[in-house]
Amino acid sequence: MYQWLENSMFDLTEELEDYLLSRGVFREEIENVGFRSWCPETPSPHQGFTKRYGSMGENLEGYLVTPLHSPRNQVIGMECRSIDGKKSILRVLADNASWNPIWLGLGEREMVRIWNGYDIWICEGIFDVTTLRPLLP
Repeated sequence: MYQWLENSMFDLTEELEDYLLSRGVFREEIENVGFRSWCPETPSPHQGFTKRYGSMGENLEGYLVTPLHSPRNQVIGMECRSIDGKKSILRVLADNASWNPIWLGLGEREMVRIWNGYDIWICEGIFDVTTLRPLLP
């Protein structure tokens, strides 16, 4: 399921990019975090996902997708956020990802910094991270 999830996230639609910019997210952070649109090309191989979201994830259409990473930077799921004014956040995890700590907005550069003693900031949500990170050294 990992590979299917990763292959089902595509570049942002103009509407989603405008939403992020209106939330104060810098363009560089859009790329760093890996914000995406949901757009699978093949049906889900996972019955639990299909039952909850539809075979192609139809119930997630129009949602802003943020990849969720393991500490080894493998995509282990995604956070899906509605942008229509009603706060709806859904978390989809691959079955064997439940034991992993989950990192949002973690790029390869950040993991190297953490291993080398870089400070970690714990934030409530992804928009806190994306507005603070450009201010950090």
